[in-house]
Amino acid sequence: MLDKSDKLDIVCTATLRPELLEKTLQSHIDRLFGWYSGHCRLIINVDLVGHKNEKDKTNRMNAIYDIVGTLPFKEIDLSISDLCSFPRAFHRCIEKVNSPLFFYLEEDWELTKIFSIEKMASFFEKDLNLVHLRLSAFKSETNLLKNWNKFIPWNGSYFEIPKDLKGVIGWAGHPSLNRTDFIKKCTAGMDKNKNPEKQMKGHNPWVKPLIDRSNFGVYHPPDTDAAVIDIGRKWMKNNGWRKKGVKAFFSTWERIE
Repeated sequence: MLDKSDKLDIVCTATLRPELLEKTLQSHIDRLFGWYSGHCRLIINVDLVGHKNEKDKTNRMNAIYDIVGTLPFKEIDLSISDLCSFPRAFHRCIEKVNSPLFFYLEEDWELTKIFSIEKMASFFEKDLNLVHLRLSAFKSETNLLKNWNKFIPWNGSYFEIPKDLKGVIGWAGHPSLNRTDFIKKCTAGMDKNKNPEKQMKGHNPWVKPLIDRSNFGVYHPPDTDAAVIDIGRKWMKNNGWRKKGVKAFFSTWERIE
């Protein structure tokens, strides 16, 4: 489904954490996008939060400019927001996507294993109902992959979310390849001030029919350690920040007093 003439949008939601952003983007360029990076457009939103003072804010934003300016992507679409709102940043980026498939990537996921974006895309061509294929933040067994407290079976190509779990763990905010049409239909009925991942569930009457007729999976080999590692939690702890309110429904940050 991807060849040299195809464009792929990459959506990235970020904050003032250039050291994490650089590691995340570079690891995905080196181990996933490879030569195809030159056919990609990076759509990135930076919320101006994560700094100690105004001078630090300026230095961190300048560092992000430097990082983004050296990336091998064909095009960069960078937006900056004074309002720290993860939901708003998510929707702002999704609205700009115009490639049939897009890759979703938050700023704090380091990819540690080698994969092929072309191979991932090929599964979307084989299964027109496949809408989401993510990289794994969990270790796999021979024929089973545990995500949180749920179990996903191996289908011979990837771990496929069972029908009864589509509305529970079908879509997740981990690094993933997504069918644009599906995401845009889901976001059309969402509250843009609430966590989008929590609205992409079967209990949401707007998205339930879309989820029920779609397929979801985790692209990961059997008997293999996690492929993506959360590098953001340690940074937050070391720098005096935390997700405000209930973490599962995260929408903004706050300083730890």
